[in-house]
Amino acid sequence: MTNRELFKAHLALVGPATVPDDLSFYAPDVTLRLVNAPEGHTKIREGAQEVAAFMVRITQFFRDFTVTEPIIHETPDGFVAEYHGDSICIDTGRPYNQDYIAVVGVENGQIKWIREYYDAIRVLRAIGDLD
Repeated sequence: MTNRELFKAHLALVGPATVPDDLSFYAPDVTLRLVNAPEGHTKIREGAQEVAAFMVRITQFFRDFTVTEPIIHETPDGFVAEYHGDSICIDTGRPYNQDYIAVVGVENGQIKWIREYYDAIRVLRAIGDLD
């Protein structure tokens, strides 16, 4: 898989009702760090099953989640992805529009780690914790 295909496989986990059987695009010990996550929100997930389950659960809180085609910048040990997402918070009905930067490490053709950066204030506004 190319780095673009790896990342699109990761993003494709937002939407399905269950974690798919094939998580071969992740290293078994993959780590997802949500660097700017607000206090009390998920900050880290470790292991392919746990990362995938987190991604699948997003649609329990946000509906109609769409993301733009990521812009991929290759690095010596992986890539940086820039993308935008839009959805609606289920509890509040408020829009959630977010710009993301993901710094991704790749090892042996699999995603080894992800450091995702986003604007936490947009999350807090969408879920009603900040007006």
